Amino acid sequence: MQIPYMAIYVNDKGELVMSHVMRSDGDPLDVERPLKELSDRGLDEASKGIGRVVLATMANWYPQELDKYPALIIPYDEEGDMILITSLISKSIRDKTRVHFASIDALIAEVVREKPELASKSSTIAGWAHVRSMIEKRSV
Repeated sequence: MQIPYMAIYVNDKGELVMSHVMRSDGDPLDVERPLKELSDRGLDEASKGIGRVVLATMANWYPQELDKYPALIIPYDEEGDMILITSLISKSIRDKTRVHFASIDALIAEVVREKPELASKSSTIAGWAHVRSMIEKRSV
């Protein structure tokens, strides 16, 4: 199998998991979405959301290949990044770990680069420095 790749599966908690495997020697980055939440959005919206994540990830990992197909390039939309940021912050708090800090910082930098107004308008982004310091004090 070629790396990087994405695996999609349903876990035993009733969540759709999109597992991003970026390196053969690293742990995957898992993003869980409760099936109930997807169901509440309806088939069309859930399908669009999942498809957008997959295509955006592949375009990021394989730009030379996907650039050949402009109709598949998804315009930047911070919603997916914000969902991922929130998920990683939640995992960091729950697990009292710093392991996701670099990913959170990179995603926040991307969001702010694309949408500078979110640096002050998003409570998640504005509060990250404080949350990070609290996790650092409690992490192992």
